Amino acid sequence: MERKGSFKFQGRDVTIVGRDLVAGDKAPEFEGLAPDWSAVKVMESTQAKVRIIGSLPSLSTKEPRLLRRSISVVDRGGVITYAAYMSALGEEPDYSAVLEAARLALRLSEREVRQ
Repeated sequence: MERKGSFKFQGRDVTIVGRDLVAGDKAPEFEGLAPDWSAVKVMESTQAKVRIIGSLPSLSTKEPRLLRRSISVVDRGGVITYAAYMSALGEEPDYSAVLEAARLALRLSEREVRQ
């Protein structure tokens, strides 16, 4: 699935491949880098935690297909509760909304534990 018009790079529309992850989706497993640069399965290694996951481009990236910035909140059960995609390279996420979504995920999970 290819989409145009949802992201701009240097003022031009860039084709996005695949669908966006949205609230309610199960967060997919992916690899990240640990402080020692070793590969880590992020979802597996952070099970049962509320996570804020940001993806941002490398400053050295020259390929527009690798430049889309996003931020998500994933609850303790591995379900995305908040997802936002920036429509242009220099755009910042709404950090207040991200933090509020994480606080809500924490409160809901604490309530479930008490029940």
